[in-house]
Amino acid sequence: MDQTTVKPLAFGWRGVQGWLNEHVLHESGLVQALVCLAALALGIFAARALGRILSSKVQGREQLRLWVSQRLPGFLAPLAMLLALRVVLSVSEAWGWPSVVTGIGLKVAEAWLVIQFFASLLLPHGWTRLVTVLVVGLYALEGAGALDPLVNYLDGMALSFDNERLSLLEVVKAMILLAIMLPLINKLCAFLEAALERMADVKPRVRVLVSKLTKIGLYSVSIISALDLVGINVHMLTVFSGAAGLGIGFGLQKVVSNLVSGVILLLDNSIKPGDVIEVGGVYGWVDSMNARYASMVTRDGKAFLIPNDELVANKVVNWSYTGSSVRVRIPVGVAYATDLKLASELMLKACEGQDRVLTNPKPMVLLREFGDNAVLLELRMWVDHPERGLAKVSSAVQLGIWEAFKARGVEFPFPQRDLHMHSPLRVVVDRPLPGEDPD
Repeated sequence: MDQTTVKPLAFGWRGVQGWLNEHVLHESGLVQALVCLAALALGIFAARALGRILSSKVQGREQLRLWVSQRLPGFLAPLAMLLALRVVLSVSEAWGWPSVVTGIGLKVAEAWLVIQFFASLLLPHGWTRLVTVLVVGLYALEGAGALDPLVNYLDGMALSFDNERLSLLEVVKAMILLAIMLPLINKLCAFLEAALERMADVKPRVRVLVSKLTKIGLYSVSIISALDLVGINVHMLTVFSGAAGLGIGFGLQKVVSNLVSGVILLLDNSIKPGDVIEVGGVYGWVDSMNARYASMVTRDGKAFLIPNDELVANKVVNWSYTGSSVRVRIPVGVAYATDLKLASELMLKACEGQDRVLTNPKPMVLLREFGDNAVLLELRMWVDHPERGLAKVSSAVQLGIWEAFKARGVEFPFPQRDLHMHSPLRVVVDRPLPGEDPD
């Protein structure tokens, strides 16, 4: 670290010390600082107390309750602090008391309130707190006269590459700008996704594809814009495209593979949201397709997060690829003495009136095999909307077959075996038979 880097920081620290000695480190300054802290504590306490009271009043309205418990205290705390310090400042000015520290506290409260208002509309709850702390901290440094020396110090920490200069100040600015822009991009992407979902005439795969490409484009533009706005030359980043780029490439290889595979799946229309697929013997419907994985939900309510590249590289059965219906097979065994035409008619009648069993194509019964103990028939039927489950439909049809067979005397076979005795069987009676002489 050279002297040009150290001097601004040392000068800034001396300036902060001088400001503290002049305005804070004496009786009136300490009193003002304590008043500011008391106003802050009052604001936080009042906000939490009022938030709990209002939250109990809106039970049953979950969205409003969450807003009251999470967002409202963020407005009430700086507002209460602002009102308290405004009263203190008015009294101090009226009586001619020193009020420099109180004025800075008032400005910080004003900045806090404004930031909370705009950030709560645009940023998630966690990001709002981060941005508030960051901006209020910068505002306090500016009021204490320490911001310019800190900026000079960060600007002095720099690296040079081929007549290009990259300072720590530019990196910090880029990070702050991205911390503000990325949540806004998330909000915009969520709004676009909701708008696409309302377009019923747009195919699901098109909606997902447009959403993915929009996200990629917006994030890329935001990152490049943030770097350009803070003065970082994007071409200078090619300096890091050597070993570091190679290492990052290997680390992100799987992520990029999943991202590209997801786009390929949507472009070739092989799998899309709403399809019923079978992977590894487990079937379910595709609930969503994300940048890294596809979410498959089974009838048990389990969500399988399948990486996109596995859907491309491995075998996947898509029941919905050729339509929204699937064929279900139900094997039925009957005794050899059964009238097969009657059994077939009863099996077909069991399909009539069943929910989601299609009449076109019609159900059919085929003779499959002459087994050891039974004649094996097979009922084939087409069922609509397989994502709603197949077991319930199959169970209802089999129950109808059972009742019809019982009513018409059609027997279900069971295994029978003939026992042949190759040696005489000797029977020993322990007690005499009825009417037989005991002797």
